Amino acid sequence: MKTLGVDLAAQAAKTAVCSIRWGTSEATVELLEVGVTDDRLLELFPQADKVGVDVPLGWPDSFLKAVYAHRDFQPWPAPSVTELRYRATDRFVHQKTEKWPLSVSTDKIGVVALRAAALLSKMAVRESVERTGAAWLVEVYPAAALIRWGFSLAERRNTALLASELAKKLVPHLKIPEDFEALCAKKRDALDSLVAALIARASALGLCEPIPAEHSALARTEGWIALPFADSLNQLFDYDVTFQTSAHRDPRTLFTTSSSTARQLLILCTTTGYQAQASVEAARKLGLKVVFGTDRCHVLEDPWQDGALPLRFEDAEKCAEQIVDFSRETPISAVVALGDRPTTAAARACQALGLLYHPTEAVDACRDKYRSRERLRAGGLRVPAFTRHLYTANPRELAASGPGFPCVLKPLSLSGSRGVIRADNAEEFVAAFDRIKNLLRSPEVQVLREEASRFIQVEAYIEGEEVAVEAVVDRGQLKVLAIFDKPDPLEGPYFEETVYVTPSRLPREVQEAVTDTLAQAVRVMGLFHGPLHAEFRLNPRNVARDGSAPDVWVLEIAARSIGGLCSRALRFCSPTLGEGFSLEELLIHLALGKSVHDVRREAAASGVMMVPIPRGGVYEGVEGVEEALRTSGVEDIVITAKPAQRLATLPEGSSYLGFIFARETSPQSVEAALRGAHEKLHFGIRPALPVV
Repeated sequence: MKTLGVDLAAQAAKTAVCSIRWGTSEATVELLEVGVTDDRLLELFPQADKVGVDVPLGWPDSFLKAVYAHRDFQPWPAPSVTELRYRATDRFVHQKTEKWPLSVSTDKIGVVALRAAALLSKMAVRESVERTGAAWLVEVYPAAALIRWGFSLAERRNTALLASELAKKLVPHLKIPEDFEALCAKKRDALDSLVAALIARASALGLCEPIPAEHSALARTEGWIALPFADSLNQLFDYDVTFQTSAHRDPRTLFTTSSSTARQLLILCTTTGYQAQASVEAARKLGLKVVFGTDRCHVLEDPWQDGALPLRFEDAEKCAEQIVDFSRETPISAVVALGDRPTTAAARACQALGLLYHPTEAVDACRDKYRSRERLRAGGLRVPAFTRHLYTANPRELAASGPGFPCVLKPLSLSGSRGVIRADNAEEFVAAFDRIKNLLRSPEVQVLREEASRFIQVEAYIEGEEVAVEAVVDRGQLKVLAIFDKPDPLEGPYFEETVYVTPSRLPREVQEAVTDTLAQAVRVMGLFHGPLHAEFRLNPRNVARDGSAPDVWVLEIAARSIGGLCSRALRFCSPTLGEGFSLEELLIHLALGKSVHDVRREAAASGVMMVPIPRGGVYEGVEGVEEALRTSGVEDIVITAKPAQRLATLPEGSSYLGFIFARETSPQSVEAALRGAHEKLHFGIRPALPVV
């Protein structure tokens, strides 16, 4: 492993850089230079696994808001002078060390920050720049680190004395060539760059104070100083580190310690999803060890001989505490959540661990259809008119005062079109309301203990085609992976999704309108880093002024990936990440902090059919699979229903009979292949005996 420390100054003449290579038994200072230019730094950055730079990576948000208000002749905001001068991380450092970092908004260090901003913008062309320290770059403050490591004020003020005392503490673990040691004793810039390289090592090993949850959002914009633990200096040499090279480096993915033989991926899931196996296969391919966190651990199959971490996803805060406690013994490199329910726990755990993810507030809003609609509407996006009601309300009164007919009734927290019903008149409204109420009162839903399960949402029905978008957000930047057409009409009374086909056959200007709407929704919802699945309706009645595209209505913004086995319809390629990899692999790369800006979907058209349940009953079996597999373009058929399984149709049902996958040269051929294969399948479903 190699760390690089940079003592940045406004001019190259006073800028110093130090490089340390860390072996299994000792470390060596390989490079120490003073008078370093931007071009030299840009050359050195990619050669290191962790770069510690002594410069503020951002400005106080309060200061920026105040300056913008002043520019626009708006009233001056009322933050304290301290908030205008100091970032959240500066105040945190002062709290821990009683030393104030220089103010980037009011001191000369701001000039150095200008140089850093320009420098890192050039670096961002090659690699994403994350200001929290979670990726390859971390902000350091040598003066605070030295206080933490026990150096006295007299030692810190005397460069030669400090260099001598620091060398004594580092011997025999760190080899410093004599000329480098002499340069440190003579030039404070050189000495500070050495300390910066040490702090970078501490950050990579998780030996720094975690970012408090209340500061995580500000840390992404203002930057965050890596403040080492008091006893961390000697621990820098206690780790047996094995090094792997990577074009896009996240040091958390580039080393293992003596307590672990593989990087750890935490997968948060329930046992009812189809995605766990695919995620495990992707993790194994990437050399990761998988740890499960699940609220159904007592029934989770464990073919990998890895005990699951027992969690209760309805208490996301408690889940995060358990995950943090677990990570102290079993360090976690990344977290992936499968499905909707675990996302709130994943967001809180990542926030506490300093891992990249969507903010907790954004994930919470995505999980609640009412809060999501409120936020999207406030942000100027088109959403159906909506109201929310306790399921104990009188449906006849609601029908008379609702948004009119047709309308759609839905539970707030369930997914996959479960409980979603269209009503065209008052009688249908009452019947739909009672049906959803019974579903929400069922033991299967009640056991989830979610507050949102007490409500039913009523929305205006929006006519038009429906599309789904699979995307990711990489440190605030939207990356659309695929737009899926849904060729089967979704007009109700239930909304069972069956066929997804990509690339979309919609005109280019319509696809651009969908993408632009999604980008606006991402900003409004505050999504930052992780998977994203969205659903839209395209209303042809209200055409845009230029006549080129219909209105785009937002139906759903979810901080998760596409459900079920549908992800198998997607394959990707990237100059840096490889060829023909799955969505699960891509999401793990993203969770590890690797840039996905150059990822592209494969050239072939592809699609999936979620095989619908034609009627309720007990599943007995299927015939015709081999014949269906011979259909041109069909790649695979996976039957997920099990013999003797009790089947329920929508709106109460929550599963499919299976999945059909196809790839062809055109979307039309893919759709034909899926439908042709489905016609050859014959399912045996016998009536279920009534429960008395």
